[in-house]
Amino acid sequence: MKPLGKAIRLGSLIFFAGRACAHAEIVVGDSLDWLVVSHDHVATTKVIRIEVPIPTSSAWMERTIVVQRETSLKGTPPEHSQFSRRVAEREAQLPIGTEFLVFFKDTTQIDYAINLSSPPAKGWHEVALSMDFNVLKTKKVIIDTVQARLAKLEHERPSGFLRLAVPTDKPAYMALWSGSACFLNVPADSEFKTKFMEELRSPDVKSRATAAYWLAKYPGQDVVGALKPLLKDPGTDVMQTFKNNRRQDITIYPVRQAAYKTLTTWGIEVPQPAGYDPDYPSFFLE
Repeated sequence: MKPLGKAIRLGSLIFFAGRACAHAEIVVGDSLDWLVVSHDHVATTKVIRIEVPIPTSSAWMERTIVVQRETSLKGTPPEHSQFSRRVAEREAQLPIGTEFLVFFKDTTQIDYAINLSSPPAKGWHEVALSMDFNVLKTKKVIIDTVQARLAKLEHERPSGFLRLAVPTDKPAYMALWSGSACFLNVPADSEFKTKFMEELRSPDVKSRATAAYWLAKYPGQDVVGALKPLLKDPGTDVMQTFKNNRRQDITIYPVRQAAYKTLTTWGIEVPQPAGYDPDYPSFFLE
C-alpha cells in the first residue's frame, strides 16, 4: 500500500480535494487479486531464521526474516529469500516455521508478505484484502482466493488495474486508514465494464465521472457512444486552489473532464468541452 501525500501541486497552484484531508495521508492498497496478477513469482514459504540487529537506543528495529519456499504458486520463486520488518524492539519474534505467502518484485526481492499462520487485520504490506473491500482472515480463504485468480488468469488477463475508493464502512478502510481517503487497486476485470456503464446514468456527479474515467480500460464503440454525450454533462464541482497566497474557487465539470480524457486517450478527436481545465488532476476523477 502506498501513501499518496497531502495535496497535489501543479505549477504555482495547490489543489485540495474535498474528499481528502489536507493534513493526512491518502493511502492506496493492493487487493490480493491484484497482487497475484501484478507479480510474476508467488509462493508459500516458512520462516527458517530471523536476523536481529545489534541493539541500539532506538525503540524500533529492522528484523530480517529468512524464509524457505514451500509451494510455488506462480512463476519460479527462489528456494530461499528474505524480507525486513520494522518492529518495536520489545515485540516478540515470529516463531520459526511461521508460514508466509510472498510476492516477488523480481526473481529475488520480496515485495509483499502475508502471514498465513496469523493473518493480520492491518499493516504495511501485510494484510490480505479482497476485491469487495474485506480483510481475509484465514489461510484457507487467502489461498483459495489466490488459486481462483490463477485459474482465471488461464483464460482472461485484465487490462491493467482499477483504483477504487474504499467505502468507509468496509473492513479494508480501517485496515488502510491513515487519516484520510483510502483506495484499493483491483484487476480491471471485464465485469466492471457493465458496472461502469450503468453508473454513467447515476444522479451522482462523482459516480458518473469515476465511471467515465475508468471506462478507458474498456475501449469499444459502445463505450464511445456512451461517452460522447457526456462532453455536455451539466454536473459541477468546486475546487479550492491557492495561487500567490490567495484562495480561489474554480468550478469544474468532472464528468466532461473524464469523458474527454478517456476519448482522447483512445485517439478519438472530439471538441474540447466547455469548462475543460487542463490542470485538473486526473487523480480527482478516480
